[in-house]
Amino acid sequence: MLLSIQKVSKAFGGLWALRNVDLDVEEGEVLGLIGPNGAGKTTLFNCITGYYRPTSGKIVFQSVDIVGLPPYKISRLGIARTFQLTKGFNNLTVFDNIRIASLVSGAALKDVWEILRLVGLEEKKDVYVGSLTLIERKKLELARALTIRPKLLLLDEVMSGLKPSEADEILKVISDINKKGVTVIIVEHVMRTIMRICKRVAVLDYGVKIAEGSPEEVMRDERVIKAYLGEEFVA
Repeated sequence: MLLSIQKVSKAFGGLWALRNVDLDVEEGEVLGLIGPNGAGKTTLFNCITGYYRPTSGKIVFQSVDIVGLPPYKISRLGIARTFQLTKGFNNLTVFDNIRIASLVSGAALKDVWEILRLVGLEEKKDVYVGSLTLIERKKLELARALTIRPKLLLLDEVMSGLKPSEADEILKVISDINKKGVTVIIVEHVMRTIMRICKRVAVLDYGVKIAEGSPEEVMRDERVIKAYLGEEFVA
């Protein structure tokens, strides 16, 4: 077991964003995390990465309780993430953006070249970030996260805004990253993506885990259908 989330709750004043969430993540898997907007998915990511401290509960990563550790220490343990909104230094090249991230993380120059090849940005290394397309920015976000050589990678709606063909391209990159031994948790609204890459899915609704299992099992769950699958999805 790589990550164990045990009875984690998070309150903001009188609002409970998470309530007693239990979730184990096995080394090497790609786990899908789904649910309606406001279900607590990003809040859970923020608790795992140290941006929020849970109100109660434990988060254990490789036998270490990481609750209370600052984000930079959690990152050094091997947990990386992407964000819903892609950001970069627009007046610098793709290579320089990844190189800056590598200087912070301590990655070697050879690692930068390997990451460029892995995410498919090798031919764009000298292009300024301000002129990148959306899918290229998504790849850059992945590349910067990879500079810490993560054991666990948290992806927050990395397919958002992409065309189906572009989503397939990112899906291939994520699969290649996973084959390198990186465990992945992916938050995604595109069920086609979840069905293709995840063997296990957990569902949050109003901060509560309401279902967990294979994608097929989850999609047949009446609680999930009522809370979530009535929404519109990209097929």
